[in-house]
Amino acid sequence: MRRALSAAATAAILVGLAAPAFADILYLKDGNIIECKVDRDIIKRATGQGSPIPCYRVKNERGETIYFPVKEVLRVEMGKTSWEMLAENKAWYEKESTKIKDEAKAQREFAKKCAHPDRDGDLDAEAEKHFKRAYELELPTVKDEEKPLEEFGKRVRDEYGLYDESLGVFRRLLQVRRKVSEEKAPINPDTLVNLSQQAVQYELFRDAQVLLEEALKLNDKHSRAKAEMKNLMKMLEVPLNRPIYNVIKGPFGAGINFLKSKQAPDGSFGSDINEAGVHGIRGMSALAVMSLLAEWQFAKYKDLEKAEAIPPVLEKAMLWLLRPREETENASGGRIEGDDMWGAIFCTEALVMCAREKAIMAKYGDVVMKAINVHVARLKELQRKDGGWYYYNFIPDSSSFSTASTIIILESLKNMGVETAACQEMIPNACKMVKSMKIGKGTYSYMKMPGYNSSMSPLGASARSPLCTFALTCADEGDEEDFKQSIENWLNNVHLLKKIKGQSGTHIGKGMTAPYYFLYSHMYMARAVKLLPKRTAQALLFRIAGMMLSYQEPDATWSDWKMTKDYKIAQTGLALVTLWHLATGDRDPAMAPMRSGGVVHPGTATETGGKKPATDPKDGPKDPPADPPKDPPKEPPKDPPKDPPKDPPKDPPKNVPDEPRMKED
Repeated sequence: MRRALSAAATAAILVGLAAPAFADILYLKDGNIIECKVDRDIIKRATGQGSPIPCYRVKNERGETIYFPVKEVLRVEMGKTSWEMLAENKAWYEKESTKIKDEAKAQREFAKKCAHPDRDGDLDAEAEKHFKRAYELELPTVKDEEKPLEEFGKRVRDEYGLYDESLGVFRRLLQVRRKVSEEKAPINPDTLVNLSQQAVQYELFRDAQVLLEEALKLNDKHSRAKAEMKNLMKMLEVPLNRPIYNVIKGPFGAGINFLKSKQAPDGSFGSDINEAGVHGIRGMSALAVMSLLAEWQFAKYKDLEKAEAIPPVLEKAMLWLLRPREETENASGGRIEGDDMWGAIFCTEALVMCAREKAIMAKYGDVVMKAINVHVARLKELQRKDGGWYYYNFIPDSSSFSTASTIIILESLKNMGVETAACQEMIPNACKMVKSMKIGKGTYSYMKMPGYNSSMSPLGASARSPLCTFALTCADEGDEEDFKQSIENWLNNVHLLKKIKGQSGTHIGKGMTAPYYFLYSHMYMARAVKLLPKRTAQALLFRIAGMMLSYQEPDATWSDWKMTKDYKIAQTGLALVTLWHLATGDRDPAMAPMRSGGVVHPGTATETGGKKPATDPKDGPKDPPADPPKDPPKEPPKDPPKDPPKDPPKDPPKNVPDEPRMKED
């Protein structure tokens, strides 16, 4: 861990006469944390009008030079940068890995060293490799007895982080328990129900279903088996976070009624708007489809059999999305400004949600998959040379937040096992682009910009940064501390973001934030916080739910920028999708295959984020846990979501060196 230096020590290092020293962290007074290499000399430099002022001259990981006025710096911390530590960790691994014996204990202990917190996550992939090898070597040695199997399964799941592999062990455990029961007495419905409950505990949902079906064959009137089967079917089809659902169901119902009242005769919602935000009819209609899918999920939770058929209003909206792109997309560029990027992103996401519904796939499966292919091809067309995406096609660079949104939907497709090759081609460069936007700890810039400005502060970047860190985490490219800091910064600043909600400008306020990405940020926060420990996540889900309900207006809508009535359709759609993410008990599709649904692609990912399927069919899960299946650019480009994390460390020592040497730059 890095050690903070005292102010005196910092000053001594900065102004010492020995070989140049370097600092790797600047803590700014606006709350940002900048990792960099700091020049030992403080430079006098003009930063605008007026006389030159003392500045720190620093270089970031990309070798770019940035200047920070000394008066804006709260603290300097000395140590190695993360990129230096990464190189050291990789070198250590290359040296030490050749010495490890191919034995279970040796592989396990070496994996623990790779996964140690001091490695800062740099060797997580290597740790997984050696944990996997330890599992493979140890598996044949585990006796078919209850205690050894349960201990091994929990170790593989909790210590090794191999979720899929643990399911195979737990399946073996259930087989042993069944055998023990059969040796004591003939199998009966009560025994099978007990085993099914244990299967659910280990997240072997399909195994539980098979056991209950067997119980009902023995006695089709068995009350416990019937009750457990009903609960299991609900769990598989509509996994819900019931405490959150109970809080949001009333406001959601009122909002969805408003949205349904705005459906056009052709099934679409809204219109193309020559403005920023979700400004196209395709994006608005896709948000409406996602909202209607959520309503259908909630209806199935109330009565699974009654809500089996596709609701007509949803079917009509979905069929509009399934029309050829040239019939629905603004190809001319005249009705909306730039490319219809949001249309491609949200249409793809809506169709991913459609693909999890058995009734939809039974009736429209081929058409849905073809439409997904079309939208993915469009995203590929829109990907820029820097690896990212942006809707203003008259600006050459991509934006961090739109690229992050795209990464999330591509990861969802990968986890479905759909368009995998295209996703794997696009994701790496997209992740590089988002990483290049990192300014400070948990803080990401809107796009490539010279110098440092208030939109890069924790306030200015707090809305976009959790989206960026969540996207990188979904792609196994994230940093845990960076992710947590971005969450904290959003929570610290959301009350300030709320102050600009509803205002008519674009980049306004101290953080240069855009009102029309206020609700957008909540939608991704609702997804991101679920990756935190369960107790923390549940508390934050309730907190975000409370915020969302407080924003609902008297007409049951949501809005963060009073532009047009159609824009209110987009914002109400965003809010309803946010409420669904808060209330669903399913996995996030960008992290792992969803439990419910009509498309089943086993082994594509695990709940813990690892992407390796079990290799041995008899030991790995037979189904994944839970399954079911030309104008000049505006100044500034109008629209970063709100803003960066704010978070200087507690009690920072002062850090301006005593009488530093001054030089003219």
